[in-house]
Amino acid sequence: MFNSIGRAIASLAGRSILEEFEDVADRIQRALLNLDVPAAPGIEIGYCAAPARIVGGDYVDVIARPGQTPIYAIGDVSGKSLPAALRAMTVRYLIRGLVSVLDTDLSTIVTRANAVVCQDIEPDAFVTFALAALSDDLRTLRFANAGHDPPLILRADSGAVDQCDPGGLVMGIDPNSRYFEQTAPVGKGDVIALYTDGFTEARDPAGEQFTLAHVKDGLVEFRALQAQALADALFARIEAYAAGTLNDDASVLVIRVTE
Repeated sequence: MFNSIGRAIASLAGRSILEEFEDVADRIQRALLNLDVPAAPGIEIGYCAAPARIVGGDYVDVIARPGQTPIYAIGDVSGKSLPAALRAMTVRYLIRGLVSVLDTDLSTIVTRANAVVCQDIEPDAFVTFALAALSDDLRTLRFANAGHDPPLILRADSGAVDQCDPGGLVMGIDPNSRYFEQTAPVGKGDVIALYTDGFTEARDPAGEQFTLAHVKDGLVEFRALQAQALADALFARIEAYAAGTLNDDASVLVIRVTE
C-alpha cells in the first residue's frame, strides 16, 4: 500500500514535478491536519498541528460516532516530508475503516492496524500511534497505545498532571504484536492531552530540549482556557521556545470534560 502510493506519485506527468509535489503535498497536509471537530455533549475538543517541513508524518483525528462519544487518534510516522505524509494518510484511513467495523474495540483496532502496516511499510520505517475514547458517562479514558507518548490528564480538583502508563511496541515492527486497552479515571473539568514528540523534543536555539515538564507546566498555566484556546496556547509556547528552529512535526489534541 505505502510503496504503491509512492510509485504512483513518482509517475505523475504533465505539469512540472515541483507543481505536482506542491499540489499533492497541500492535499495530503489538509487531509491529515485539518479536522472537522464534531460537537460532543459534555466535551470540548481542540487541536493544533503543523509540519516541520511542507508536509510531515504527524496526524490527528477525531472520529465522530452518532449518539456516542468520539474516538481520538494521534500518530507519528517515522521519516520526513512527502513519504512520511503518505504513510500517515494511509494509516489515518486504515484506522477510520477499522473503527467503522470494530467500533470501540480499541485493542483489536490497533492490533489489526499493526498487522496491516507490517505487511507494507518499508523495513526501516515505523509508526507511533495512540487511539483513545471516553466512556459514555465521561468518567473513564480508554486508550490503546503503540509506542506513542502516553496521554496526560490535568486534574481539575488538584491541578496535578498525571501521565498514563506506557503502551506496547510501535507499529510496523512485529506483525504478531498484541495491544491492550488501558484505562484511567477522569472527572468533570479534567483535561486530556494527546501530543506527538515534536513537543517534548523541540529545542531552543541553544539546543536545550523543551521536555515533558514544560508541556505539563503549560497545561497547568492555561487550564482556565477552553480546549481550542488551550491547544493554541500550548502550540504558541513551543513555537516561541524553538524560535523558528522546529525540526520535527508537532501536534496536540486537547479534550476537556465539562460535565
